[in-house]
Amino acid sequence: MVAGQVRRERKRSQVKKDSALAKNVERLRKALQKNHEGFADALGMSRATISAWLRGDSRRPPSAEALFKLGSLCPNADDAIWFWERAGLNAQAILDASAKIRFEVNRAASSSKVVGISSLGPTSTPGEPTLPPLTVPAALVPNSRVVRYLILGERHHGGIFSAGDVVLLDISERNSRNLAPFWDEFVLVEFAPSEERKSLDFPFIHEGFFIGRIEFGQLIGGVAIPKGSIPWVAQLAIFGDPLGVGPPWVGTWTDSLSLTEWERVSFPAAGDAVSQRILEKSRKRAMKIMEFREECRPVGRVISWFRPPRKT
Repeated sequence: MVAGQVRRERKRSQVKKDSALAKNVERLRKALQKNHEGFADALGMSRATISAWLRGDSRRPPSAEALFKLGSLCPNADDAIWFWERAGLNAQAILDASAKIRFEVNRAASSSKVVGISSLGPTSTPGEPTLPPLTVPAALVPNSRVVRYLILGERHHGGIFSAGDVVLLDISERNSRNLAPFWDEFVLVEFAPSEERKSLDFPFIHEGFFIGRIEFGQLIGGVAIPKGSIPWVAQLAIFGDPLGVGPPWVGTWTDSLSLTEWERVSFPAAGDAVSQRILEKSRKRAMKIMEFREECRPVGRVISWFRPPRKT
């Protein structure tokens, strides 16, 4: 048995490591602020497969389809091109194609019909004037009746946004407190904490308007969790995280399980499918029921944004 184990260890040590793959996959996981499980879910892969990539196991390289998925999740073009090149695409061909697509889109927009989009109107600024309609290509707004535009002011924050930028918003769910319509959507959220909440809650350094993606996850660590409870959380992954304090919570919900279920989920045996089913049912309940915190208000889904020419 010892000799067999030695042979297996020797064979494992002889496996060639793909360090570049391991480095780029890990960098993407951190950029997306995902744990291993969340990263695997985002890619539709098993945790074992993700672990193999993170180890640089050359025996289990990503398929071309997986490389395309990895590239599509990259927040910057250089990393995306690295994965797509591994999938067999030529970097110059990618750049040429993207330039052609932009040209065709712009040409189609210039010759298409246009629609007038109403201003969102006053948000949190008393006496803010109502602005005239904004003319945009009809292709951008399939249903203009539920689309409004907003000109970002000084209280609108985000790493890639600045005052004067124009955002097109789908406001069909504007008055919804329920988070269900917004999972994995890019949303403009207003944070308006009371003075009492600012002094008690983290991270209410966030105040004003922020744009980001609504992400769902299980709350692990940092809080006291009573037996029989599974806490879930919704976070706003803000573009660029300009304040550098991580995604703020926009919603929380705690599920109550029987002690038997809770113990099975909290201390699962290897390969325990029952504990996974219990956790998945709890996750679905949370995603259906969870609401925005009192201090957070969804203004609308982000359809598009642009920066008008600055006056010189």
